[in-house]
Amino acid sequence: MRIFRINVFLFLFLFLKCFSHSFAQPEITKIEINKNTIFVEIAKDSATRQLGLKFRAQLSADSGMFFIFNSVGVYGFVMKDVLIDLDIAFIDDNFNIMQIEKLNKGSEKVIYPKNKIFFALEMNKGYFESHNICVGDKLVFKEGQLPLN
Repeated sequence: MRIFRINVFLFLFLFLKCFSHSFAQPEITKIEINKNTIFVEIAKDSATRQLGLKFRAQLSADSGMFFIFNSVGVYGFVMKDVLIDLDIAFIDDNFNIMQIEKLNKGSEKVIYPKNKIFFALEMNKGYFESHNICVGDKLVFKEGQLPLN
């Protein structure tokens, strides 16, 4: 019986250790674009970038996901397992919006930016248009709010 308890304890410990990142609270910061304040979850490691907004039934009105990559490049986005329509802004390393695309829920088509990017911002479908946010606009962070590390 004692060996059984030890095995159960060991299993639970390893399970929680391996999957604890799934239960962690997301890192959130504020972005301003054209005087619009947006609260974004940060996706800056491979696991959070790959998970993205998959399996979510909704996204709050002024909320989104901000993807931070390790280097400037061309990164593809796919909507498989995403349950809501989104728009995506591809952003360069100077925080300028380079391109905005519509993303359809469940689509397996890979969407790539036309140019190299360092960031991407996913928002609810129509957010950028309804808030007059367009190509050439710049993202603004308060000092110390951009979590690059």
